[in-house]
Amino acid sequence: MPPELPALEAAASRPGLFLRRFTTAEAVAVATASLLRDALGGHTGEHRVIMLSGGRTPLTAYADLAANPEHADPDALTVFSDERVVPRNSSDNNFHQALPFLEAWGLVGDRAIAVHTELPALQALEVFQHKLARLRADGVAFPLALLGIGADGHTAGLFSREHLEQAAGRCAILVPRPDGLDGITATPMVLSWFDRIVVLATGAAKRPRITEWFTGSADVIASMATASCPLVEIWADPEAAP
Repeated sequence: MPPELPALEAAASRPGLFLRRFTTAEAVAVATASLLRDALGGHTGEHRVIMLSGGRTPLTAYADLAANPEHADPDALTVFSDERVVPRNSSDNNFHQALPFLEAWGLVGDRAIAVHTELPALQALEVFQHKLARLRADGVAFPLALLGIGADGHTAGLFSREHLEQAAGRCAILVPRPDGLDGITATPMVLSWFDRIVVLATGAAKRPRITEWFTGSADVIASMATASCPLVEIWADPEAAP
C-alpha cells in the first residue's frame, strides 16, 4: 500500500510551489520509491518520459526499486536530469549508480534516454539534445521529473546564472562543474515540459537554500531553473525543511 504523503504547504513566494515535510530521510526514500513505482507501472497507453535525479539522495529509493522490481509500462521511458562526463562504469556516473534498478525494471537500451559519455563531450551533448527535442516533437508526455538540490542551491547540472543564460532556447548544455568534471544537463526549458517536479532534499546542509527558495527571500538557482514549471513540490526531511 502506498505510504500516506504529508500535506502540501503552499509557498507564499510563488504559485505552484509546495513543501511536504517528512518525518525522516527514510520516509522520503520510501515515498520516492512509491512515486516512481506508480509513474513507471501500469499500462496507460501513453508514451511518457520520467526524469530521474542523480546524486546520493535518491539512491535508497533506487535500491528499494531494484530489490522489489515490477514490470515497467512498455510506454514508459526514463532520462536523467544530468550526467557527469565520465566513463559509463564510473561511480560518478548517475546512470551507473541507478543501473540495478533500471535493469530490474527493464528500463535499459531504448527505454533509457542516456548521455553517451563514451563519445567526445560535444558529440554526446549533440546526441542528447537531439533525443530530447525528438521526444518533444513526437508529442510524448512528460508527467514527472525527480530532481535534487545541492547545498549551494543548484539543481540538475545547473550551478550558476551563467548556466541559466547559456541554456536559453536549448534542450541541453555542457557545463564545467565545481567538482572539476564536465557535465551535460537538461535545461530549464526541458524542465518546463514536465507536469510535476518533485525535488528531494535531505540533510541540514540543504536547509538554508530551501528556506530561501520557499520564502522567496533570496534567488536560488533551483528556483530560477524551475520558475516556468506548473507544479513543484519540495520533499524534505526534518533537517532540510525550513
